[in-house]
Amino acid sequence: MEFPDVGKQCEQEECQQLDFLPCACAYCSKTFCKHHLSPFVHPCQGFKDNVLTDSDLAEKAREQWQVKCTFSDCSKKDLVPMYCAKCNQHFCLSHRHADQHSCKVQDAEKARALKSGKKADESSKAAKEAQGKLTEDINAKLEEARASGGSKGAMAAKLQLMRLKGRSKGDNAVPQAERVFFSIVCPNPQQNPKPLDVWMSKVWSLGKAVDFMARQARVKNRNNQADAPKLHFFKGDTCLSETFDKTVNDLLNEGVIFDGDALEFKLVEKQYIFAFRNRPSMIWGRLPPPLLRNASHYFRNFTASCRFCGLKAGTVAVKNTSTEAANTVKDVIIYKFESPRFFKFLNLFAITQYGFWMFISVTSLSMIDVPVPKSPETGKEEEELPFWRRINLGTDKYKYTLCAGSALMGFGILCASWTYILRTVRYLVLRKDGSSVSFVCYTPFGRNRIMDVPIKDISAAGSRISGASQIPIKVKGRSLYYLLDVKEGKFPHPQIFDRTVGTKRKLN
Repeated sequence: MEFPDVGKQCEQEECQQLDFLPCACAYCSKTFCKHHLSPFVHPCQGFKDNVLTDSDLAEKAREQWQVKCTFSDCSKKDLVPMYCAKCNQHFCLSHRHADQHSCKVQDAEKARALKSGKKADESSKAAKEAQGKLTEDINAKLEEARASGGSKGAMAAKLQLMRLKGRSKGDNAVPQAERVFFSIVCPNPQQNPKPLDVWMSKVWSLGKAVDFMARQARVKNRNNQADAPKLHFFKGDTCLSETFDKTVNDLLNEGVIFDGDALEFKLVEKQYIFAFRNRPSMIWGRLPPPLLRNASHYFRNFTASCRFCGLKAGTVAVKNTSTEAANTVKDVIIYKFESPRFFKFLNLFAITQYGFWMFISVTSLSMIDVPVPKSPETGKEEEELPFWRRINLGTDKYKYTLCAGSALMGFGILCASWTYILRTVRYLVLRKDGSSVSFVCYTPFGRNRIMDVPIKDISAAGSRISGASQIPIKVKGRSLYYLLDVKEGKFPHPQIFDRTVGTKRKLN
């Protein structure tokens, strides 16, 4: 070899590789190859390991960075300080909230809040009292203005409606266009000391409105049980929900209630409706029938009233029932037939027909005398002409015949329609003495025609169970029969009817 002394062998026993560029360890000065130069690879005697272990490092870090809890009775330490948002002091997890370490800042804030809260409660109470007094004054003035009628009453109703719209509650599924607002007094003053302001849908039936109001007032609804007390709407002493199939819009159209009205929601014991009130006439308005003039005499013991026929109610108690009379504690409806719209249209039809035929009658008098064409050869009427060409309506014979016939036709239709209307019975009311019955009949212009007849002077020409559509009722001293509609009419007390009005008698 030319250069035997070049390079040195690695002093690592397992290696001893000849390295031409040997390196000496900085700690032990021994020569090693590049693979064993690091003091961590060969057993270096001069290298001292000053690196702390994980356990030593963690222990020193804990001692250096741990923070003790500021709470007096706690000795816990945490690596991460947790400061209270109010007093800005460090506390452990168990005492980090202000309520857990008796924060002085929070105590001071509570004292200030309690002091200001008392003042706020006093001012709020005073404001509520003032608001209540103001509301009572406004309600009193609105009621006074509404009672006065006229423009003041209309304006008061509008203001009441505006106030109701601002505080009413109801079914949010009801469209805005269908909502009508009411202030309703509830039957449970303990739970609802003040009237409930609600909205309903005007297309709801009264039955659905009662169910809705029972839920709002938290009243148990047992209207589906025959012998249980019933929930009804009232306005004053007038019952609005005798029949639940009517809609709220029907009451609005009839003028019985209005949007923003004040109503009562009452729990009524089992009752039957039976005393009359005035109904509006189509033409003459509200004209009280004779029975109403002595209402205090007839109905002073009644307890509720009904909108549809103005009837007051009381519990029926039959003392004695026979073929001649049924003594009752109160007046009792034994038959009712509600169809006023049909008779209004029938009356309108009769008047229209009467006007039409009277127009024909008057027009026929002004017909011109037009001679029938004659043959130039014979001077006689031509037989080949149609028969209607051979009739001269201008002659007195045809003119007066057509005039009289048209007048009789119109008068006959009017008389027949009015006779049918006047003889159709709307209600039969058994008087409480049990010896007489009140016939309430329809009239052409919407009024009720009332007639009291002793039971002994009444005879039925048919039976209720015979299957006939109408029952003719003969009254002594009356030439024509009165008619009861069996199919559309109702018999609330069929047994009482059969033993009083429904019995066939010999009238002397």
